[in-house]
Amino acid sequence: MKKSLLLSLLFVLTLVSTAWSQEGRTVTGRVTSAADGTPLPGVTVLLEGTSIGANTDADGKYRITFPAAAGNTLVFSYLGFGKKEEDIGTKSVVNVQLQQTTRDISEVIVVGYVEQDVKKITGAVATVGAKEIEQVPIATFDQILQGRAPGLQVSAGSGQPGATARVRIRGNGSINSSNDPLYIMDGVPIDANVFASINPNDIETVNVLKDAASTSVYGSRAANGVIVITTKRGKAGKTQLNYSGQYGVSVPTQEKFEMMNTAEKVQFETYLASKGIYKGAVGTLYQQLAQGKISQQQLDNRVAEISAINTDWSDVFFREGKTQTHEVNATGGDEKTRFYISGAYFDQSGIAIRSDLERFSGRVNIDHDTKNRLRFGVNAYAGYSVSNFIESEGAVALANPFASAYLNNPYERVRDPETGEYLLGATGMNVVERLETTTNDRDELKVIANVYGEFDILEGLTLKNLTGVDYRTREFERLIQPFTRAGNNTRGKQGSLNQATNRRTKFISTTTLNYTKALGDRHFVDVLVGGEVNKEFFKSNSYTGYGLNAKIWSPAGISAGTADNGFIPVVGGSNSESALVSAFFNGNYTFDGKYNLSAGLRRDGSSRFGENNRYATFYSVGAAWNISEEGFMADYGWVDNLKLRASYGTAGNQEGIADFQALGLYGIVSYEGGQGIAPSRPDNPDLKWEVLTSANVGLDFSFFDRRLAGSLDVYNNITSDLFINTQLSRTSGFTTLTRNAGEMRNRGIEIGLNGDVIRTSDFVWSLGVNYAYNDNEILDLFQVEEFELGTSIVREGLPLGTHYIPTYVGVNPANGDALYLGEDGGVVNDYALAAYNTHGTFNPPHTGGFTTSLTYKNFDLTGFFTFVQGNQLFNNNTFFLTNPAFAQFNQQRIMLTAWDQPGDVTQIPRVDVPRNFSSFDLEDGSYLRFRNVILAYKVPTSVVERAKLRRARLFVQAQNLFTITEFTGFDPEIDNNILQFNYPVPRTYTVGIEIGL
Repeated sequence: MKKSLLLSLLFVLTLVSTAWSQEGRTVTGRVTSAADGTPLPGVTVLLEGTSIGANTDADGKYRITFPAAAGNTLVFSYLGFGKKEEDIGTKSVVNVQLQQTTRDISEVIVVGYVEQDVKKITGAVATVGAKEIEQVPIATFDQILQGRAPGLQVSAGSGQPGATARVRIRGNGSINSSNDPLYIMDGVPIDANVFASINPNDIETVNVLKDAASTSVYGSRAANGVIVITTKRGKAGKTQLNYSGQYGVSVPTQEKFEMMNTAEKVQFETYLASKGIYKGAVGTLYQQLAQGKISQQQLDNRVAEISAINTDWSDVFFREGKTQTHEVNATGGDEKTRFYISGAYFDQSGIAIRSDLERFSGRVNIDHDTKNRLRFGVNAYAGYSVSNFIESEGAVALANPFASAYLNNPYERVRDPETGEYLLGATGMNVVERLETTTNDRDELKVIANVYGEFDILEGLTLKNLTGVDYRTREFERLIQPFTRAGNNTRGKQGSLNQATNRRTKFISTTTLNYTKALGDRHFVDVLVGGEVNKEFFKSNSYTGYGLNAKIWSPAGISAGTADNGFIPVVGGSNSESALVSAFFNGNYTFDGKYNLSAGLRRDGSSRFGENNRYATFYSVGAAWNISEEGFMADYGWVDNLKLRASYGTAGNQEGIADFQALGLYGIVSYEGGQGIAPSRPDNPDLKWEVLTSANVGLDFSFFDRRLAGSLDVYNNITSDLFINTQLSRTSGFTTLTRNAGEMRNRGIEIGLNGDVIRTSDFVWSLGVNYAYNDNEILDLFQVEEFELGTSIVREGLPLGTHYIPTYVGVNPANGDALYLGEDGGVVNDYALAAYNTHGTFNPPHTGGFTTSLTYKNFDLTGFFTFVQGNQLFNNNTFFLTNPAFAQFNQQRIMLTAWDQPGDVTQIPRVDVPRNFSSFDLEDGSYLRFRNVILAYKVPTSVVERAKLRRARLFVQAQNLFTITEFTGFDPEIDNNILQFNYPVPRTYTVGIEIGL
């Protein structure tokens, strides 16, 4: 009895002792981001050497209890952040800040219509995070993406505030159709190239889908790749209020050519006159002298007057632009309801007078979980922008200030110094007057909204519907004031007012049934089936009224048109609509966390095609092997992740053709002074989608605790059934018909690397680079082997965009003739005998970007570069600025080196030799651009808390700091094959602040 009692007592004491030792120690604390001080929910906190752990809550707080003797080091780890070990000593409260690693990616990303675990993805997907998008002083997010992802090529094309960029994913897949990717924002397809009214700071992630496994679920719209945009969402926890703002200035970059000053232009015109070529004001004087109309003394006096003027027209048309942005957002909620609300103001004036953008925007994202199997929410965005544009931007036109800045002679003035009246120069107009007495405005309202609901029918089986709208309306106004030179050139010669409106509305309703299930410990399935309806409406109307009242520059000031006064107004407008109905399937299977298979199928029906080909089916298959999960990798602890991927499939393209393109149309025609109706387009019932067939093999890897991470992809894409305008017999009454004929191929390699060269508790040095090579080739053109397209040749065996012009050899030093390659490969001096040759392509085969960042305690410095290599651009500016035929305008200084006497070695022929289009104007478009540099300082927590703030960050940055290039135009970053006095991208400096409450 006593023995049993003793044993029982010992047992109880043991339990008490064990319980006491297990509860021996509790440590609490908070984990935040070192970048901005925000709390990090879901951080894993482990006691080193044990399985004892905890996770942080929505406020970043944790509580861990462990035996007192179990250990003294806590290990904090979180995806996208560096692991941190903390010796706790005798402390009971341990607060930790984690540093972001080189890549800020989530465990799940949006691919297709669902979120997917990155370990299960079989497709080629590149992710750009909010950190790379926020606070860049550019109005449109497409330009911000430049150089951020391998295979994504972005060309700004224009420095006009709010201008959209040319975006290509894995090259151009079409000749005559659109090459723009499909953009999806929060599940809603949005217009390409309409981003001026969208606030980039609302974006959380941008996923670039590049291969069949990731794009084919979008079917007939995905041949050019897909850009999936996910906006910021609320997070459970205390409401956080954030403000960010910045101010800055923009200045023109330095051009790589030199224009003549007054003394040089007078010298050049005098030289031309000695050759019997009378150009410009000085040339006209010499011509009058030769005709006996003036004396030598009068000529000398007038030349002296001219020489006393030296106007820098760049100073006249260029200015210092201004930028300011302000944004307030709030996020918070609880486990049931979460919200994100933002409001922003963006104002940017361009470096050209009368060019600017002002934008007001707001967003509300709300998610609600009833905790009763039902979830629903709303995502709503509205942006309103007001833009002012220069005259004739991107055109060789005298009204274009970027043309006049260089074509105007330096001895010309803007105004008469005595009367103040506008003066006319060699251009025949005064562009300053035109800019000040005309307007070219655009107001835009953009609304992107959706409502969604999800219901868990059974465990793992979810029904979801998303209904959304992409609405855009634009209002244009073009005023030409009466009693001005421009107004005198209008109908009735008393100015004009044009007002136009277009409205595009896109509706989408997507219903999906998603089944996800873990079957035992080794099998996982994810199946999605769905249906979708897209409906699009477009309406436009416009009028131009004439005979404006001098004091009323509004519609009320327009004169009524009669047959006598010539003020008959011009009116116009159009209506159109289209529809797309779809059914799709996407399935994923994972075995043992190592082997992943995927398959996708989509059936689309479009109103754009005829009854013979209204429907099409697109598909994909993919596989991925998580090599790092294999048992034989246990000895390679330095390997964090290693995954091999492969995919194959198809996608379609229906952009670039008209709504109801398959239908024959009638139009208004004139016949013997009367109007009638006649066929304007033939029936085309066999027209169908362009089809992209894509194969991709990729490798994702991460080593040394994410000290080095990256991806490698190799792809081969073939676009078939290209839209080609084929010839018809003239007896049909039509000349061409759009048919599906021809093939084009894009194949290449993409590499992305990110790494921490140095990573300590106080200092991190990170490097990142992405590179893409794309080889484009036209394989088949159906009826013909080639046809000319502008200055390029579309020919089988060549890449799209290949230049096709005579080859300029140089100047004959004996007589100053311009020399060209002839048909037989010899040299000729007769342009008519010159052979047309191919000269590379304007589409760059090599593109990419790289970044370096240094973080030391509270400071971080980041530099970002982009590059393009291997393309040729046609510098059309030089044709006018190095051409004696246009010497009434100013010329580049190189014209002073024109051939003058036997033995002269120069690239500029005799001044009486005709200047022709040739490879003389082709230049290497390669460049390396210092895109962005930012220096930031995070205000210490002790200072921030005294100010009753949650966080504060100060920064300065520069955009487009310098460019290394051989291209002599304004800017090598153009969005087509030919430079035509485009608006150059400016250099911008800003200072900013971020505050969190």
